[in-house]
Amino acid sequence: GVFYYNTGDPRSKQLHAATVAYQHRERLPDIERLQTEAYYHWAVTEDMVQAERSYRAVLARRPDDITSINNLSLVFARRREWAAAETLLVRGVGVDSTVRSFQVNLVEALAAQHKVDEADAATERMARLVPTAGTVIPGYRWNVRAMRRQWDSAAAVARAAGSLARQRITTSASPGGRAGRRPAIG
Repeated sequence: GVFYYNTGDPRSKQLHAATVAYQHRERLPDIERLQTEAYYHWAVTEDMVQAERSYRAVLARRPDDITSINNLSLVFARRREWAAAETLLVRGVGVDSTVRSFQVNLVEALAAQHKVDEADAATERMARLVPTAGTVIPGYRWNVRAMRRQWDSAAAVARAAGSLARQRITTSASPGGRAGRRPAIG
């Protein structure tokens, strides 16, 4: 189910895969079983209490488990418990600062709490540490400026991001562009 979620496949496919995995969870080692249970409750039953319980059980055994740190932060985010999500994501960044989801979700948690300066700093840190996050960075920069009511600056960021996206599409589609590569839409 997680693979189908991350690749944007139809929700029905995600739910089916999560359900089948859950039905066979007893065949899995403890950590994988708990993560399977957690995802099932996240995606299928939408029981965040059960999802939290399973992710916490993994973290009790393996405190630096990247998947459980990130996904438990998403449980908190779904419940709009932004401070709890932030705490876990800061912990995750401490484990591995190059994990894109930690950086992206941390900016989201900070912005949701109206911690504008911290969200701005986290966005710029993400730009330095996680090059694969490049496509979301202009949106976060725009959001920070909008939160500060810096409308002209926000508009400039949006125009620059739009120009960069058009340039990427044009370059990749042109005869002299990056042959054999899909367009990088930013």
